[in-house]
Amino acid sequence: RNTEIQKYINLTDNIVCVNTIRYPLPDILNGCDFDSDTMLIVDHPVILDLGKACQRDFKVAVNKIDSENKPYQLTYEDMSIIDN
Repeated sequence: RNTEIQKYINLTDNIVCVNTIRYPLPDILNGCDFDSDTMLIVDHPVILDLGKACQRDFKVAVNKIDSENKPYQLTYEDMSIIDN
């Protein structure tokens, strides 16, 4: 429990706070964001062992390509540029 967080957010047993500093959680969860996404969280030993095996054997692809801040128009030509 964190009193600073509880001061501003009405936490319940169904809300989990996460810290993604230096940890690729959005990549692991395949592009999650932080506006009420849903995930299953368990502490069953069999499920945990399987999850650890998956994390060990199947590495997460992390795209480190910087995006470009270019204005595009909603045209077929610009969409083809973006797709490439």
